[in-house]
Amino acid sequence: MNFSYVSHARKHLNMSKKIETREDSERKKRRTKLVIGIIIIVLMILSTIGFAMIENNQEVVDNTVYNGYKFTSTSSGWQTTVQGQTITTSYFPTEVLNVTGSNVYAFDFTGKVVYIAVGSQEEVYDVNELGNLNNIAERSQFACQPEAENSSFCQESGLPIKSCEDVNSSNTARVIVINSNVTEPASYTYYNNCLTINAQSADLKIAVDNFIFKIFGIIK
Repeated sequence: MNFSYVSHARKHLNMSKKIETREDSERKKRRTKLVIGIIIIVLMILSTIGFAMIENNQEVVDNTVYNGYKFTSTSSGWQTTVQGQTITTSYFPTEVLNVTGSNVYAFDFTGKVVYIAVGSQEEVYDVNELGNLNNIAERSQFACQPEAENSSFCQESGLPIKSCEDVNSSNTARVIVINSNVTEPASYTYYNNCLTINAQSADLKIAVDNFIFKIFGIIK
C-alpha cells in the first residue's frame, strides 16, 4: 500500500471537513442573524400595535356621553359643546345629580348682565365656573354682598354691591347670591330673577356644575 497516498487522502479529507465545518458555521451565523432580525421586526410591529391600542383605550376613557352630549376630560376639567358653545365644568353630570334646585329653568340669562354676589375671595374661586354663563348672557361679573361690604376683600377689590333687592321682573340685571355659611346639603333656589346657591365651600363647585348643566339643558 502506498502510505504517502493514504496520508495525502486523509489530509484532503480533513481539509474538506474543515471547509464544510466553516461553511456550516457561517450558515448558522447567517441563520441566527436572520432569526434575530425577524424577531426585532416582529417586536417593533407589536410595540406599534400596543401603543395604538393604549391610545385608543385612553380615548375611550377620556370621552364619555351623557344625555346625548359628548364630554371630554381635559386638564381644565370636563368639556362639552352645547349649540356651538363650549361648557367647562369640574364634575361629570352623574357626579352632581344629588343637588336640589327649584325653578331654575325659568331663569333667563339671555342678553342680561349677571352679577355673582360673593362674600369672600374663596367663594370667587369656588364658583368661577359660573363664567360659562357668558355663553348666553351679555356678560357676568363678580359683586360683593351687602353684609361683606366692609370686609378687606370687598374694600380692596372695588366690586359693586349687589343683592336680590337689586333686581326685579322688568330690569335687565340678574343676581346670583352665593351662601356658603350652611350645614345642609347643597341646593339652590330661584325667585324674581335672583338665584341663591346654598352650599358648604366643599360643595359649591358641585352645586354650580349642577346649575350649569340644568341651565344648558344637559341635565333634564
